[in-house]
Amino acid sequence: KFVSGEGEDPALLNPETGWDAVRAAIKGVYTEDTEPMSFESDDAKTWVDVYDCRNNWLYVSSGLSAMGVVAEADSIGGEYILTLKKKNSQDEDDLQIFSVLNLVREAIAKSQNDKAMMADYSYIAGEQGGLIVVPETKISAVCAPTGEIMLKKLIYITDVELKALEAGSLDVQALYKKLGDVSCYGR
Repeated sequence: KFVSGEGEDPALLNPETGWDAVRAAIKGVYTEDTEPMSFESDDAKTWVDVYDCRNNWLYVSSGLSAMGVVAEADSIGGEYILTLKKKNSQDEDDLQIFSVLNLVREAIAKSQNDKAMMADYSYIAGEQGGLIVVPETKISAVCAPTGEIMLKKLIYITDVELKALEAGSLDVQALYKKLGDVSCYGR
């Protein structure tokens, strides 16, 4: 569980919303960037924030858990994070940001439809590659005014890796062990 440290922004020490609590949890562990690029979903109920973390992009879903000041009836109680290695050029970064963003949105939509977070060591297929779901080890849960928000990590997988999972010639745990915690698009 995350506990804020001394010297933090007072709003982050005593979060008033679930979003403040998540932002406080990732600050310092994953990023110092507090002004992410935000991408809202079509239904305006969920969004994905993308943080610039020097060598990586950090995606954080929002809206699956109670992000406000009161618990919401349709809250699933968790959010997803994904760390993506940056490319060497802005054009390549733009392409991968949006390609992976669409996959994260698919994971959010699946969780909304299932009314539950995806299970650890499961996967979801997208139009270009997919995602595996693994336990978040750096920040497992965030204490928020509306209750605990569980975090799960997403890892990007290629079409070849996805086909191997679907065929049963590879399992998610073995693939995760090979890939590690930082996604690399286009490998």
